[in-house]
Amino acid sequence: MNEYKPYPLQIPQAYPFILVDRILELSENHIKTERSVSEGDLLAVSESYLLENMAQSASALLGFRYRDNLPDLLYLAEVRSSRVRSCPAPGDCIRTDVSLLLAVGGFARVSCHSLIRRTPCADWSPIGDAVLTLAFR
Repeated sequence: MNEYKPYPLQIPQAYPFILVDRILELSENHIKTERSVSEGDLLAVSESYLLENMAQSASALLGFRYRDNLPDLLYLAEVRSSRVRSCPAPGDCIRTDVSLLLAVGGFARVSCHSLIRRTPCADWSPIGDAVLTLAFR
């Protein structure tokens, strides 16, 4: 029997800019992450918070996909399309699904969909979508 070993989060950010708390699902082409928004989050009441959460989730996916040869440089190269319905606030929980659309050379295009839960008893509702391109080396 194989023992489960948690995968370390491979994103280029450090505290206090890490916007991914948990990895819920992970495969070569898909990741589902979660983030509990706190009072100390610097970008919490802006649209850029959600886009950064998506980009970091995508970075974690690429870190897993290329775990045998980790990129030494990875950055957000393009926001091809995005739609943010509202800004997250402290106390909210964000769940982000990222699917790899294309990986060629040092570029990866991903599709991101985020849901938000405003209170622990509330239902999840859509908050934003984006198609991002990440560059890595």
